[in-house]
Amino acid sequence: MTYISGFPTNNPQIWELYWSPSQLRARAHPNTLMATTWLNTAFFRTDDPNTISLSHQLSYADRLRIRHPGDAQFALGPHVDGGGLERWEDPEYRQVYTKILSGNWEEFDSFDATHRAKAVMDMYSTVGGCSIFRSWQGWLSLSETGPGEGTLKVFPFLKEATAYWILRPFVRPTIDGDWELDTTSTEFHGATPGRGLELSRQMHPHLGLPASLPSLPIMRPGDYVFWQGDAIHAVESVHRGKNEAIVMYIPSVPMCDMNVDYIKDQREAFLKGVPPPDFPGGVGERNHIGKGLEKSLSGETARSAFGFAKFQGTGNIVERANAILGY
Repeated sequence: MTYISGFPTNNPQIWELYWSPSQLRARAHPNTLMATTWLNTAFFRTDDPNTISLSHQLSYADRLRIRHPGDAQFALGPHVDGGGLERWEDPEYRQVYTKILSGNWEEFDSFDATHRAKAVMDMYSTVGGCSIFRSWQGWLSLSETGPGEGTLKVFPFLKEATAYWILRPFVRPTIDGDWELDTTSTEFHGATPGRGLELSRQMHPHLGLPASLPSLPIMRPGDYVFWQGDAIHAVESVHRGKNEAIVMYIPSVPMCDMNVDYIKDQREAFLKGVPPPDFPGGVGERNHIGKGLEKSLSGETARSAFGFAKFQGTGNIVERANAILGY
């Protein structure tokens, strides 16, 4: 019997599966690649097209979630993915938020990818961290799931919330209930080494959490949900529905050097049937009968997204990507 690990360990909801035929078909489907590429080109921009190509999509292998009715263990509180302390600590990542940190938060552009393409988002190399730039987080629904059934919750005001939690370490409450500048504290509220950024009503009182996080509407099989990488989001604490809530995590990943470097290593993990670099190691699906194989990937766009074919196009970034992958 083949063992598949997951967590929570006593009642798994997230399964350490990456290379099943169904997951590969979903990631490689033309509509998936078209949707994720459109999201990048329609919303994001860059001042340096030699650093990132928003029109080339890569495929990042993530896991499968099957949340059971009545579950109250797999409950993720308000948080932001894409690193924690790294946003302040890494010089390149910090430049993403220059407008906010210089006092001009109204001019901050959440969709400027210029510095995100080189930012170090996982300085502590923790298991479960993400070392690449995911422009959009995403999951593909495989079941019908609605409010109250353990679904996703997302804070609706992206720029305003980002400005708030970026500046939060630099202010403190006063005894009389007001707020003042704090230039001495070393606390980065909710950001700890090797973890993402967690937010709470106590640490971030002006955001109105958790009541300010509306749940997604009813999602049906085939519905695809995306949220920008800085967005505050959470998972409902209890699944009060009657059926499993099943999703595949499939983000949008544009072409940049660090993302292509990752895809190169991920390609080797795929061929071996082991977990990708960002995830727990072990034998993975090496011995699974019927696991997905390279030959099941069809179409040049899909094959290049997985690192198995040369990218088409011109420009330094495309040439570097092909060179990194050996083409």
